[in-house]
Amino acid sequence: MTVIHLDFAHRARLAPTTQPVLAEPGSASPAPDAVLAAYAASSDSLFESVGDAVLALMSAQTLPEILSLVVHEWPHLLGVDAAGVALAAHDSGFRFGPGGVAPVPARRVRAWRGGAAGPSIREARGDVPLFGPAAGPIRTVGIVPLDLPEPLGCGVLALGSREVAAPAALAGAERLGFLGEALSRMIARCQTTAY
Repeated sequence: MTVIHLDFAHRARLAPTTQPVLAEPGSASPAPDAVLAAYAASSDSLFESVGDAVLALMSAQTLPEILSLVVHEWPHLLGVDAAGVALAAHDSGFRFGPGGVAPVPARRVRAWRGGAAGPSIREARGDVPLFGPAAGPIRTVGIVPLDLPEPLGCGVLALGSREVAAPAALAGAERLGFLGEALSRMIARCQTTAY
C-alpha cells in the first residue's frame, strides 16, 4: 500500500526506492541525484494513494456514504491520522469527523474555508476543530477548500497528521487540491441528483 503524508519533501528523502539515497563523499547530506530519485519515487507513491482515494470516492452514491468514506477510509488510504469535512449552506453548518457529526455555525465553516484559492498545509497544536475529539495529537493539517455550486454553499476538507511537517511540505498541496476537486464534484453530483 502506498502512503500520502503531509510532509511530502521530508518523506521523499526517507522513502524506500530502487536507488539508495547516498551522501556525497565528504558530505553529510545525500547526493542531489539521489534526493531527486527518492522524491520521484515518493511522488509516484503519492499519486497512487491519491488515485486510490478518488477511486474509492467514486463508489459512494449518497452524501452520507461520501462523508463516511472520507472520514473513515481516506486516512487509511492516504496514510494520514485524521480526516474531517465541514459543509455550510445558508445559516446551517455541519462538521463530519472521527467523532461523528456535529452542527457548527455556517459562519465558522466559511471562516475555516476563508478566501483561500487553494489548499494550504500548516502546523497545528490540537487546534483543528474539524477533527473533533481527535484533534489533540494532530500536529500538521492540510486544509482544502471545497468549491460547491449554488445552492450548496461551501465546505472544507481537512487531513491531519501527528507528525510535524517541514515548510517544504507545501510541495504536496497540488495533490491535496486534486482530492478537494474530486470531493467537491462528488458532493455536488449527489446533492444535485437529490433535487
